Amino acid sequence: MKIALVSLDASPLTADVDSRGLRVAELAAALSRQRHEVNVYAGHSDPALPEQATANGYAVTHLPSNPAEFVDELVAQWQWGKPDVVHSLSSSSSLVSSLSARQAEVTVVQTAHESGEQLTSDEYALYRSAGGVIATTGRKAAALISAGVRRSRICVVPPGVDTELFQPDGSDAPRVPPHRVAWLGEPLPGNGSGVADLIPDTEFATVGGSGPARSARSRAALLRSADVAVCTGLSAEQESLTLEAMSCGVPVVEFLPGGPSDMMVHGITGLHVRQGDVLRLIRTLRALLAAPTQRELLGILARDRVCVRYSWDRIATDVIHSYDEALGSHLVPQTGGRTR
Repeated sequence: MKIALVSLDASPLTADVDSRGLRVAELAAALSRQRHEVNVYAGHSDPALPEQATANGYAVTHLPSNPAEFVDELVAQWQWGKPDVVHSLSSSSSLVSSLSARQAEVTVVQTAHESGEQLTSDEYALYRSAGGVIATTGRKAAALISAGVRRSRICVVPPGVDTELFQPDGSDAPRVPPHRVAWLGEPLPGNGSGVADLIPDTEFATVGGSGPARSARSRAALLRSADVAVCTGLSAEQESLTLEAMSCGVPVVEFLPGGPSDMMVHGITGLHVRQGDVLRLIRTLRALLAAPTQRELLGILARDRVCVRYSWDRIATDVIHSYDEALGSHLVPQTGGRTR
């Protein structure tokens, strides 16, 4: 299959310093390993990046980050050979993917990441007109169905993780206090000081988000050095960081609204605390830091779950299935309006 991956806001050639670029690079490489022809079309404004390159079995073409110019140049490129399917990898890439695919008369598959926010009318229109939609969580799939997107066009495919890079064995980032807790993506308001002040002898470090930029290897070393990781949100970055921590054998405490995420099996691979109950979060962290055997068991089971369900090769297989479903149904128009 000839696959066009569209990423307006991240290039796979920046994978070492950009977690978004890493996700693009890993998916492209995994699809290529399954003997598909993969072309990544990435927006960029960095003159140091080459216009075209190859990496790990796939091709990369950098286009202007301006959406209108991106669409024009992408459609022009496809005059010499269209892909079988266009896959938008992020919400920022959705519109340019849809416009380009429509002009080239190619089936488009949209990715819908969990965000915790209500679907906008523009997102609804893009997802409803797509040949297929990849929801990264069951919760997102349910939101799409409630909004009126046809169930048969939705596949749930989670993000993946490099289980070789992010593993329990390897160098750790140095630390001085007896314990370290890693905030995944963003800490609580006030940089999490309200929590940190009540948990003695513990360093709190932020991974991703507004924290210091780190390479993937540096991020893996920091995660390995943590006793516990805490996820406080539902962004695409936080999904990936949660999987990276689990893959390193670090138990994750999810501080999320509602129930645990699809990645988490509460009490087995990590723990869930309902968002808003800060005192319970503090008690949970203090108890975990005082229980090394429980932390080790949660970490072992988290690593096992990631290796079985979230390796990039497994994710690539599921993504190809979603392409096949979209290509088989794209001639069937969706009718009807948004359900209430």
